Amino acid sequence: ADINTVITEHDSGPYSGAGWLQVASTAGITVGMVVSDGDGPVEANSVVVGFGDNGVYISKVTASTNGIPIGGFPVTFSESRGTPATLTPNYGETTTPNDHGGFSISSSGLAVGMLVTGGGISANTVITSIGQDYIQLSKTTEWSGGDLTFTNSRSGVQGSFKLSDITVSGIPDTCNGKVFTIKLYDNESAEPIIVTDFSEPGYEEDSAIEVYWGNGYINDMPPSYAMIHFENYQWFLDNRDFDGECIDTVGTCLETSDTEGSNLPSNAFKVILPAPVNATRVYKITVESQDDASTFTSYPDVSGGDTSFTSSFEDFFIDYIRPSWND
Repeated sequence: ADINTVITEHDSGPYSGAGWLQVASTAGITVGMVVSDGDGPVEANSVVVGFGDNGVYISKVTASTNGIPIGGFPVTFSESRGTPATLTPNYGETTTPNDHGGFSISSSGLAVGMLVTGGGISANTVITSIGQDYIQLSKTTEWSGGDLTFTNSRSGVQGSFKLSDITVSGIPDTCNGKVFTIKLYDNESAEPIIVTDFSEPGYEEDSAIEVYWGNGYINDMPPSYAMIHFENYQWFLDNRDFDGECIDTVGTCLETSDTEGSNLPSNAFKVILPAPVNATRVYKITVESQDDASTFTSYPDVSGGDTSFTSSFEDFFIDYIRPSWND
C-alpha cells in the first residue's frame, strides 16, 4: 500500500533502536512488511516491527529527519519476498546495547521481513538484517536449540482481491504472427502458478497461457485478431469465442479490439483467467514471445474428428476457423 506519512522520527518506544512513522491508517499493514520511501529518511531494508497509536515502529530510520515536507511523504509497505524454510542455526545470541537477537545460519533464500518462529522466539519476531550466513532479529532470543521456521510477512488484506485478467498492450507490428507465453509466479516455488480450473477428469491443469497475436498476419485474418491456447487442457479458441465460451461465468478468455463490444486499443489483448489467482500470491508475471508454435495439441475439432492432431496456430486458423466464418 502507498501511504502518506505525517512525521518520521527516532522513537523506539518498546522496540529497541526503532524509528516511528505516523500514518493516517494502519489498515493492511502487518509486522514484517518492508518499508520504503525512495530517498527519504527511511533506510533501505527497514521493516515494520510493531504498532503504536496512529502509527508503526520501523527498524531503520536516518539520524536526521530535516526536510520532511509538510503533509508528509509517500511510503510503500510490501510483503517480504524470501523462500520459506525450516533451518537449524549453528548458534544464537543476543547482542548489546540494542538487545537484538541474532543467529549464525545459512541465510541464502531468506529475506528481511520474514517472520521467525521456534523455541525461545517471541511472537511477531522478524528478520531485520541479513549478512553472510548471519541474520539479525527484531527482538531478543532465548533460543537454546532446535529448528527455526521462516515464513513471509503478509499484508492484512490478503485474499480480499483477485487477479482476474492480464492485459498486454503496445504490441508492435514486429510481433504479428508471434506467440506470447504468459506465466505467473509466487515467491514460494520455482514452478508457475496454476491458471486453469476446468474440473475435468483426465486433464492436467495449466500453468501457462499461449496467445497467438495474428493481427492480419495472413490473408483474411482481421486486424487485432488473436487466438488463445491452454496446452494441458487442450483448449483452443479465439477472441471471437470460436466453438463456444471458455468458461460459463466469464464467457471469453481472450479479448481484443476485434471482440464485439470491446474498448481495448488495436495493439492490445486481454487474457481473462479461467481460475482467478489470489493477487497476494503473485510475485511476478513473465511474458515471452516466439515465432508461431510449430505444433500444439488441440481438442477434438467441431466435426468430431481426430482428438490428437497437432498444428500451428496459423494452420488451425486456415483449416478450421476461417472456413467456419463462411458457413
